[in-house]
Amino acid sequence: MTAIGCAFVGIVIATLLPAIPQEGARPAETAAAWFAILVCLSVVVGALCAGRRFPDRAGAVGIVATALAIGVGVASVQTPESFVSPVLLVPVAAAYAGWTFPPVQARALAGVVVVVISAGLLSNATFRDALAAYPWGIVFGYIVSFIVAELSIALAEDMRSYSLVDPLTGALNRRGLARRMRELRRRSGRVWIVAVDLNGLKVVNDRRGHAQGDQVLRESVTGWARALPEGGLIARWGGDEFVWAFSAPDEESARGVIARMRAASPHAFAAGLAPLATTVDAAVRAADPELYAAKRAGEGVPRAAESPDDALAASRFGVLARQTKYTRLWFVAGLAFATSAYTAAFATDSPVGAAISTVNGSVSLVFAATAALAGRRFPRAAVVVWIAVLASAATAHALLTDQRGALLHAVFGMPLIAVVVATLFAPRAARTIVAVFLAALGGAVLMAPTFVSTLGNGPLLVSAATAWLLLEVVVASSASLRRTASSDPLTGALNRLGLAHTMPRLEARARHRRAPLSVVAIDFDHFKVLNDTQGHTRGDAALREAVAQWRADLRAGDLIARVGGDEFVVVLPGADESAAEHLMARLRDGAADPWTWGVAEVSRDEGVDHVLHRADQALGARKALRGTARAAHGSADTQLPARDASERERGAPLPRQSGG
Repeated sequence: MTAIGCAFVGIVIATLLPAIPQEGARPAETAAAWFAILVCLSVVVGALCAGRRFPDRAGAVGIVATALAIGVGVASVQTPESFVSPVLLVPVAAAYAGWTFPPVQARALAGVVVVVISAGLLSNATFRDALAAYPWGIVFGYIVSFIVAELSIALAEDMRSYSLVDPLTGALNRRGLARRMRELRRRSGRVWIVAVDLNGLKVVNDRRGHAQGDQVLRESVTGWARALPEGGLIARWGGDEFVWAFSAPDEESARGVIARMRAASPHAFAAGLAPLATTVDAAVRAADPELYAAKRAGEGVPRAAESPDDALAASRFGVLARQTKYTRLWFVAGLAFATSAYTAAFATDSPVGAAISTVNGSVSLVFAATAALAGRRFPRAAVVVWIAVLASAATAHALLTDQRGALLHAVFGMPLIAVVVATLFAPRAARTIVAVFLAALGGAVLMAPTFVSTLGNGPLLVSAATAWLLLEVVVASSASLRRTASSDPLTGALNRLGLAHTMPRLEARARHRRAPLSVVAIDFDHFKVLNDTQGHTRGDAALREAVAQWRADLRAGDLIARVGGDEFVVVLPGADESAAEHLMARLRDGAADPWTWGVAEVSRDEGVDHVLHRADQALGARKALRGTARAAHGSADTQLPARDASERERGAPLPRQSGG
């Protein structure tokens, strides 16, 4: 955010330098412009010196001070260029506020910036005359700022929530549960913890594929959420393990909650109840004996999901585009452009200009309707068509009508177009589309006979700089959001979502290079026993240490993904099945906690789910063979210390997986 703030004030300085009155101008004008520049320079120096330590409050003070400086500067200038450009800077200030502060404070700060700059503009008689001539242009500029602020707030909220939420199910993760428990503890009534384990999820994954297993998890959380008491929490504790936390006056009431949750659940589960006395970990350990007794009493298998929704793994869109709050903002953007175009059509005396603006407005209206109706399935092609129409309309106005109001609206819309494109497209595509749009629109504006002579080049340059800055901000935040959503917070490995997004690219690259690609399924031995006897903290440490060891010994291009509680997938580009087997054997020999693996080499045109299933089969075959070897030696004890069990298992022969 420091970079955004510095870029913002840099653009401000670039905007104000040309506005410094020339020789013969009033001293007040020169003093106002230099005052604004000095304030901006002070903010930049402070931000650069502090770096990441730059306090948020100092940033807010700097933004307000910059806005005050701009307000003072624009109050005395006489050229239209000097008071149009500051309005174009408001979206960047709004973006900074949205990223740095909670929603209410961000909106308040953006509002202060708008009010301060507007006060300076309205005190300027030249601006009041221009406002009477082009009232919608300034209003449209502020609407753009509002949308950019809301988008920044949404991005910031997603960044915070994705660090606290399991991206597959929408339940809290452990970090999120710990944070939300503080609120729950303050509620009246006793707090109860329920340890939950879905029955038979391993069977679903093995027999029907991980997509079905993921659907079981999502459906279960959705069903529980409907029956959970107000203020209650649901957290994903492991692969098929969850924790509920809620307030209830006594144990009887708490068990009544479990009964209602069981009735609302689409899938079978076992549960154990314990009061929250000290920590959640301690309460989960206290609830575990009841949970395990329930599992031994009956091992139900969840039904198959009738229509698995694999949108999380196969969506064409990025993380941002799947969120309906973003399509709502795109709807508002299309509506704002449509209103702007229709306003220009009614304001002109030129039939050609009215026709161009009407077509432009109609296309923008269709874009808004598409965003409203399509929601999560919003087609990206609609954005490309819309942008092409906007650029074509601006070019037509420049060549045929010289309608300055319509061109001014197009200039004000540049930043908004940039952020809409950045939320929908991959970085390279987004930069290409925005660059083409800015070049086309900039060329159209420069071709207009009277636009440059009236307003100068400043508004166009400031709008283009603001648009590109916001594009880079959204691209960077989108990438960070995708990384957060695609990674496991405990181990830092990819999660199932990250694996589903990355695996197709690796398969395509291997086919293109005609190189082998192997997939390894890994399952820790007796991990449940480890958690039960030594606690979840010890189990978490075992997972973290194992991933750290794998990462140290594997190549930079190899992938590690956590796909369940103690289940991992390792993808080895360039390694055939034999090489992968030898590598895993070497890694296993150095493991502090024992695990078993199965290898499958990807065959031509094989899907992700199928190769994962084959690797799981190889893993199951190896585990079964080791179990047989133990039985033959008269030792089937699964509760041996990790090192002893590891040493006994190493003598077993390794099965080969060569086909489906």
